Amino acid sequence: MNIPNEIIKECIAGNQQKINQLYKLLFSPLMKICYRYATCKDDAVIYLNNAFLRIIEKLPLYNSEFSFDAWAKKITVNSVLNDLNNDKSWRKRMECLDNYENILKDQHLDAFTNQELTSQEIMDLLQNLPEPGKTILNLHVFEGFTHKEIAETLGISEENSRWHLHKVKNMLKIQLKTFFFNLEAI
Repeated sequence: MNIPNEIIKECIAGNQQKINQLYKLLFSPLMKICYRYATCKDDAVIYLNNAFLRIIEKLPLYNSEFSFDAWAKKITVNSVLNDLNNDKSWRKRMECLDNYENILKDQHLDAFTNQELTSQEIMDLLQNLPEPGKTILNLHVFEGFTHKEIAETLGISEENSRWHLHKVKNMLKIQLKTFFFNLEAI
């Protein structure tokens, strides 16, 4: 995503046609980020639209010495996190982990972990992870946040961040094993 400086300048000036063009250029790469955090595509579109509004608002502050892509992605991640933090039910969504704990002990599923997945299959598996574990996984794995940064961003302890990441990784491992087990059964 290489955005010409001309488009950025025109967007700052309020040219609606260029703002629409910027939205189209940013849609796909930013939607991938939003979808990782969302529970469905509709939520991802809401996150994306909120993030795009923040990008437009902050566009006059953009320093062209830095990558526009990285700048827009950072605003998008921060916007999604802000939206999640404003969702009162988000912190209450952690599902019961007992069933996942029992499935982890099933050694018959180990034979299927060396298979390859498409990016869409991976996204589908990520969508099934519960909150806030999914968000913590996204921040740690995809955004490179440390547990300290996650704790500060989400208002939780570092230990809580580590615990959620551990649990959600185990859940993902189970989902992968179950996915390949079901695939082999076809």
